[in-house]
Amino acid sequence: MRRDPYPAGYEALRRAIGAFARAFNRLSVVGEEHVPPVGQGALLVASHEGMADPIYVCVAARRRFVRPLAEKVAYDLPFLAPLMRVSGAIPVPVRMGRALDAAGAKTAQDAMCEHLAGGGVGLIFPEGTIKFWTDPGDLRTFRSGAVRMAARAGVPIVPVSPYGSRWSLANVHRIVRRNAPAHAQPIAIVLPLVFPVRVEVAFGPPVTVDPRAAVDRDVAVAESARVREAVRALRAPQRARWRPV
Repeated sequence: MRRDPYPAGYEALRRAIGAFARAFNRLSVVGEEHVPPVGQGALLVASHEGMADPIYVCVAARRRFVRPLAEKVAYDLPFLAPLMRVSGAIPVPVRMGRALDAAGAKTAQDAMCEHLAGGGVGLIFPEGTIKFWTDPGDLRTFRSGAVRMAARAGVPIVPVSPYGSRWSLANVHRIVRRNAPAHAQPIAIVLPLVFPVRVEVAFGPPVTVDPRAAVDRDVAVAESARVREAVRALRAPQRARWRPV
């Protein structure tokens, strides 16, 4: 099986986390054939129900080096910064899906587009934030950044649904701070590895994005809604076949 070249430490980390996920979370993968082969760029666009979603998706796409867009705050945390560097995550100054620094956000988007155009695979969660365990709800509106980047780079979008992850690293409660800005991140109370629960990652058929989405906001919004429905279509059969243990 031909694989992407990985940065130093990435493959060892991926194998270790993958072994843990398969043993503890009974990780299963559906539709891996939809992830393009080495040399072909694609943007993985996923639903976001738990903190561990990026880990599960990167482990599930075994042949590819997947670079996620990650909130820059993760690079500021001593226990997460080394993991971010090894994973090749591209830091973006956002919070709750809103850019805190327009220039920094553009730099991150440019870096992702360059990676995609060069035949790489990226990962983005266009809902902008995770769902809390007590209120998972339906998919939120997808922000248009994902389709704009895919259109700029000329690559397809692969819809992805990690399911069951909200139980493995559960956000059991959220506290909204008084007088906090509207875009501020609520404080999360997290119970790590609550249950040895099953997690499934499903990949769907690639979606070709209208090239006009790169420059036309209305087209980008419409394409984002179409990608959202593609991700949503993966979740219905997951609900039907998923068992917690």
